Amino acid sequence: MPDFASLEAEYDRLWDSMTIKLDKASAVDAIAKKLIAHKETYEAVETDTGVPWYVIAAWHNRESDANFKTQLAQGDPLGSVSTHVPAGRGPFSTWEEGAHDALVNLKHLDQITDWSPARICYETERYNGFGYRNNHPEVLSPYLWSFSNHYTAGKYIADGKFSSSTVDKQCGAIPIMKRIVELEGIDDDATVPPDAKGRSFWEMLADLFAKLFGRKPAEPEEPEEPEPTSGRPRWLVEAIKDIGFHETGTNRGIEQFIKEGKIGTLGDPWCAIFTNAKLEECGVPGTRSAMARSYETNKNFVRLSGPALGAVATFWRGSKSSGSGHVNFYAGTTPDGRHVGVGGNQSDAVTAAYMDMGRHTGWWWPKGEPLPRVGAVQVSGLNAVSSGKED
Repeated sequence: MPDFASLEAEYDRLWDSMTIKLDKASAVDAIAKKLIAHKETYEAVETDTGVPWYVIAAWHNRESDANFKTQLAQGDPLGSVSTHVPAGRGPFSTWEEGAHDALVNLKHLDQITDWSPARICYETERYNGFGYRNNHPEVLSPYLWSFSNHYTAGKYIADGKFSSSTVDKQCGAIPIMKRIVELEGIDDDATVPPDAKGRSFWEMLADLFAKLFGRKPAEPEEPEEPEPTSGRPRWLVEAIKDIGFHETGTNRGIEQFIKEGKIGTLGDPWCAIFTNAKLEECGVPGTRSAMARSYETNKNFVRLSGPALGAVATFWRGSKSSGSGHVNFYAGTTPDGRHVGVGGNQSDAVTAAYMDMGRHTGWWWPKGEPLPRVGAVQVSGLNAVSSGKED
C-alpha cells in the first residue's frame, strides 16, 4: 500500500485543480444538498471518530446512495452480516454503530488528526482500495474523481475485472466533498482536529482556562460570512477592457500598469503587475509584488476551493518549488472543459487565453470582498470573453 507522504503533493495538486464537469454540476449540487440535510447525523459520527462529517457523508453516498439502512463499510444491509468486502461485519442495530465499526475498527481513522485536503484524498482512496493506482495507473479512481475533470472512463465492473471503456455513472466522493465545503463555508485548508474524546481545540482551551482562573472564557463570536456574489467582478471587467494591449520591445510600454499597480519597473515580467494594476484600479489592495505567485502567501487574499469569476489563478513555472510562475484572472470555462484566463504578458499582450491546469497552484480572492460563488462558469470560447459580453 502506498504511503501518504509519497502521494501528498499529487493529492494536493488534484484537489486544487479539480473542477466539476459542467453537465454534472446540477447532479452534484443535488447530492450535496441531500447530504447536508443529514448533517446532524454525520456530525454525531464525527464527534465519535474525528473524521470530518462531510467526508463521512460523501463516502456514505458512494457506498449506498446515502441509505441509512445499510452499513457504511460496503453498503450491505445494516441488520445482516455483510457478504461483500469487507465481509463478516455486523449485524448492527443503528447506522451510527455500523459507521463506528467501519471508521474505527476497520480503518482506525480515529488516529488521524490532520484532515487536510491531501489526507482526505488519500484516506478516501484507501477506504475503497488502491486497485486503480496499482493496476491501472492511467485511470484516476472514479470512487474519488467521477463527475470531475480528472476522470473520463475506466472502471472495475466486477471483483478483479476492469473495463477501460466503461464510464462510472456514480458521482465521485471528492466532487461531493468540495461542493459541500463551498455550500457550508468550510475552511478545507485548516481542519481543527478533535482529541480522542471528540472535544475541539476551543473546548480543551476553555477547560484549561477554567482550571487556571476558576471560570471559562466567553466564546468568541463567529464572524458573519458575506453573502456570495455573482457576475463579473469589477477588476475582471477592467482587465477585459485592456485585451488587445501589446507590449513594445521586451516588457516595455507597461508604464500605465506599473503606475496603477504601484509595483515594478520597465523590463520586468508583467503578469503580476497587470493583475495588481486591475485590482488597485478598483480600490482593491493587491500584493504590491511583481512576483506572480505572491498571491499564494499574501494576507490580502484567501484561497478558494475552485474557480470563480474574477478569481486570481496562479501557476508554477520551471518547477513547483521554484517560486516562479504566471498569474491571471479566471474568466470562464468552455464546453469542452478548458479554463480561460485574462491576463497580462500572455504572448507579450493582454489576452484571453486557455489556462495550463497542469501547472495550476490555486485560486485566490481579495479578502475584503464578498465571497464569490465557486464553480465553473460556461463561456463559448475565447472570443466570447474578449468581447466583454456576458455569455
